[in-house]
Amino acid sequence: DYIYAQLESSIKTNKDHEAFQGLHELLADIARADGIAKDLKYYLGEEWSIKYQPTSAVQVYVNHLQELEKKAPAA
Repeated sequence: DYIYAQLESSIKTNKDHEAFQGLHELLADIARADGIAKDLKYYLGEEWSIKYQPTSAVQVYVNHLQELEKKAPAA
């Protein structure tokens, strides 16, 4: 969920960037973060995001995606 949520957030944030033209509209059809979150809630329980934290590798990657969103959205 963490990676998909960040990717989708970055696309929404940068929807006006020329590299993302058209992708923002497509996101409505390919968005996965909400579905993954629902699956995790179903299988792991209501408080899954409190009980289960991302691994350090996942957090490093999410942080990297956040930096790209700010500094080089089209990278």
